[in-house]
Amino acid sequence: MRNLDLAKDNVRHEKGKVQPGGFNVRPIHIAGALLIITIIFIAYSQMKGGGAEGKKMLEIDKSLGDIENRLNKIESTVKNISSIDEQRTKFEISLMNRIEGIESLIAKKSDLDTEKPDNLHREAAVKAPDQKPVPESHDKTGTDIRYHQVLAGETLYRISLKYGLTVEELRRINKIAPEAVIYVGQRLIVSPAN
Repeated sequence: MRNLDLAKDNVRHEKGKVQPGGFNVRPIHIAGALLIITIIFIAYSQMKGGGAEGKKMLEIDKSLGDIENRLNKIESTVKNISSIDEQRTKFEISLMNRIEGIESLIAKKSDLDTEKPDNLHREAAVKAPDQKPVPESHDKTGTDIRYHQVLAGETLYRISLKYGLTVEELRRINKIAPEAVIYVGQRLIVSPAN
């Protein structure tokens, strides 16, 4: 019995040491093993896509792919816009050059036009000092009727002074209403009716 007691004492003193031919399992080792198994199970289930978190990860991956595609489209659009902007700038420069060319041609033409008066002004300048009435003509009754052809810048008042008439007589002879306007080339009777 003494041997048995000694064996029990040896077991008590060497508690915590692994005995030959056996192993000593502590509760901490069991908890660690359970933790490792749980981690492996969670990792495996997420790799398989199972569980709510796995589905969320797949949705996030899909959303990231969509965002990437949109960014590629935006980059492409920005490149197109900058290309169009360059073309617009070139067009504006070309248009401005053409407008400047046209403006210089117009300026040259107007300079030429101001150097020589047009035909109407030249004719009016020549006829103005001479202003002679149109030759007289006879009507069917045998009386002499004189006519005046209106020149540029003439008024009824100036014409009436020239022939010794009043404006009212000139209007009455030619049947011109007070609000009527005379025009260049119009023939007016300037001799009083008998």
